[in-house]
Amino acid sequence: MKDVRTTPVTSIWGGPLTFGLAVAIVVLTLDLIHLADLRTARLTRMDAIAREVAASIQSPAEVTPARIQEWNRITGSIIRIRTADRTMSADGPLAGAGGNMGVSSSQFPQIKVEASLPSISTRRSRWFIWDALLIGGTLTIVMGMVDRRRRRDLIKMKREIRLLVDPGPARGPRVSMPASRSLQEIARPLNDLIARWSTEISNQRHRASRQDRAIDSMAAGVIAINADGSIDSLNPAARRIFEITTPQPLGMALSEAVQEPDVHDLVALATGELSSQRRTFVAARSPGDQDRTLAISVAPIMADQREGDPPRMAGAVILAEDATDLRLLERSRSDFVGNVSHELRTPLTNLLGYLSTVRDMNQDEEETRARFLETAERSAVRLASIIEDLLELAKLEAPGHSLDQECILLRPLLDSIAARHQSDLPDGRKRIHVDCDAGVKIMGSASLLDQAVDNLATNAMRYGDQDREIHISATAESSLTTIAVQDEGSGIAPRHLPRLFERFYRVDTARSRASGGTGLGLAIVKHIAVAHGGRVRVESEVGVGTRFLIDLPHAPSQPSESAAPG
Repeated sequence: MKDVRTTPVTSIWGGPLTFGLAVAIVVLTLDLIHLADLRTARLTRMDAIAREVAASIQSPAEVTPARIQEWNRITGSIIRIRTADRTMSADGPLAGAGGNMGVSSSQFPQIKVEASLPSISTRRSRWFIWDALLIGGTLTIVMGMVDRRRRRDLIKMKREIRLLVDPGPARGPRVSMPASRSLQEIARPLNDLIARWSTEISNQRHRASRQDRAIDSMAAGVIAINADGSIDSLNPAARRIFEITTPQPLGMALSEAVQEPDVHDLVALATGELSSQRRTFVAARSPGDQDRTLAISVAPIMADQREGDPPRMAGAVILAEDATDLRLLERSRSDFVGNVSHELRTPLTNLLGYLSTVRDMNQDEEETRARFLETAERSAVRLASIIEDLLELAKLEAPGHSLDQECILLRPLLDSIAARHQSDLPDGRKRIHVDCDAGVKIMGSASLLDQAVDNLATNAMRYGDQDREIHISATAESSLTTIAVQDEGSGIAPRHLPRLFERFYRVDTARSRASGGTGLGLAIVKHIAVAHGGRVRVESEVGVGTRFLIDLPHAPSQPSESAAPG
C-alpha cells in the first residue's frame, strides 16, 4: 500500500487541478463576454439641442451613468461623473476608432461613449489572464488540500482494513473515524460489520481452542491427514501410541511417520470407499519388544461440494487406542469360560465314572471298590475346592465388599503357616524358613491374609525343587510392609509373568492338574492384596527360582493386637 509521502503528484493534485482549470476557463469566458459588451459602446458628442457633433464609427450603445462608472472601473478612462448638476464630463484625450476625439472639459446633458477595440483588448488581455490564473490557482490549492486529506483518510482506512486479518494484541479490529463526513458514512457501517465479524471470529477461535484442548487431552491418539496422505495434525497420545519421535511431523507422509503397514492398508481401504468407516485391531511391538494390540479406526473427511458434483475426499481422521489390556481381558474371559468348564467337568466326570463302576462291581471286589471310592472322593473334594475358590473370588470382587480389619502381628501368622506346611513334608525334605521381626504388624483380615500367604507357600511346595528351601519373610519399609515367599525352583519364563494372576492360567497345565491345584490360587492372592489396599508382584529367573511379594500399607499403632488365627 502506498504511503501519502510516496504518492505521485498527479494522483493527489489531478482532481483539484482539473477543477481549478475549469473555473479559470469559466472566469475567462465571462470576462470575454463582458468585454464584448463594452466593445459595442462608442462616444458621441452632442450639443445643447442633442445634435451629434462628433462620433466614432461603431454602432452606438447608450451609456448611462452606471455604465460610465463600470467603464471607469474596468478601463480607468477619462470619463467623470459630476453629481451636482447631473452632467458627465470627459477629461483629457479620448482615443476612438478614428483617432483622438479631442474631448476636453465639455459639459453635455447626455453623452454616448464607445471604447476603441484595439486599445481596450490590448489593455485588458493581461488582466483577464491574471484573473483566471489567480482564481484557478487558489481553487486548485484549496481543493488539493481537501483532496489530500480525503486521500490520506482513504489510505488509512485501507491500511486498517488490511489489518483486520490480524489486529494484534494492542488494538481491536476497527477503522478510525475520518474527518470527512462522506468517509464517515462509509466508516460507521464498516465498523458495525467489523464488530459482528470480530465477535463471530472470536467465538469460532474459542470453539476451535476448546476442541484442540479436548483432543490433546484424549487418551486415544488422533491423526488428521490430507488428501495426499500428509499429516495435518496429531495429538500427544498419537505420538505416544505410534512412537513418533520426529520433532515436527506435520506435513510428513503418514507412511514415514507411522511404521505400521496394517494402518496404511486400513487408511487406503477406508479412503477408497469414501463414506465408510473402518475399524480393526493391529498387532504391534513396543521398543521393549513386547507385543501390543492397537485398535485403529479410520474415517474419510469429505470435501465441500456443489449440488451435482461427485463426492471428493479432503482427507481422513485416524483414531488409535492401545487395546493391549482390553485384548488381554477378552482373552482372559474367554480362557476363563473354557477353563472353568474344563476344571469343573474333569472331576465331575471322574466322580460319576467311578461311582458308576463301583455300582456295577461284584461283591467280592472289595479292594477295588475301596480304591475307586477313594478316587471319587478326591474328585469330589477337588470339585468342592474349585467351587469354594470361585465363591471366594466372587465375594472379593463384589462391589462394596468390606473387610473385618484388625491389627495383626505378622510373625505369629507366618510361623503358623510354615508349621502347617512343614508337618505335611516327609522327614529330611524341604525346610521352610521364616524371617520377620516380632514387631511387624499390619491392619487387615487375619483369615484372608492367612489364605493369601498359604496359597503362595502351597505353590512354592508344589513347583519348587523337593530338596530346596522355601523362605517366608516380612519387612517394614517406608510406608509399606512387604510379605515375600521365595522358592528355589526352576523359575517362570518371562512370557508367562503378565498373565500369571489370571483365573485358571497355568504355566504347565499337566503338572498343575496333577498336583491338585485349582488354577485360582494366585488370582485369589491378587484380589486379597487389592482388598487390603495393596498389590502383589512376582520376580522370577529361569533356573534360579521365583519370588512373590505382597505390598500392604502399614498399620497404625493399636493398643490391642491380634496374632495368626488359631
